[in-house]
Amino acid sequence: NISHLYEIHNAKSFWFVMGPEVNYENQCRTEALLSFVREKNLSDSYELIYTGFEVVDGRNTFIRLYEEVQAGKVALPDAVICANDNLAVGFLAEAELKGLSAPKDFLITGFDDLDKARYFKPRISTVSYVREDIAEMCVDIFLRLWKGEAVDKESYIESYPIFWESCGCESPIIVNERTQLKHQI
Repeated sequence: NISHLYEIHNAKSFWFVMGPEVNYENQCRTEALLSFVREKNLSDSYELIYTGFEVVDGRNTFIRLYEEVQAGKVALPDAVICANDNLAVGFLAEAELKGLSAPKDFLITGFDDLDKARYFKPRISTVSYVREDIAEMCVDIFLRLWKGEAVDKESYIESYPIFWESCGCESPIIVNERTQLKHQI
């Protein structure tokens, strides 16, 4: 997502709203962002904030950062990259209470392709993956361990970005509420 925001939307300043610092998956996502920042020589162009993974954590992070903006300590960034969709929804919902919106005032992305990202207005750019692939991989690893076979220390599944209105894009994905609800049931 950061390369899309940087290359397509010319975003040069960022707030990284990440989950708990001790969470392994969060560490991987944070390192990917920091690697990009180092590669593009943007080291002075970001704020890194660790918080939780819930909507309320996104809300509270916006409140804290907005107070710094109001005090003149920091400026709104070009883009906010959140560790998950919960954080993005909370952050953007709280921003809207202050009259700010995406993509007008800043771009914002999440991760996990949760329903709340698809149904929020504006729809929030995110990263998706097939959850069943995770389950299949876990069962495969478990069965191999059970047989005494060696397994890789790290395993990954494929993911892909979905760019929605929150970064100024329109996805070709058509969201059908009834089909989505049926799938959830």
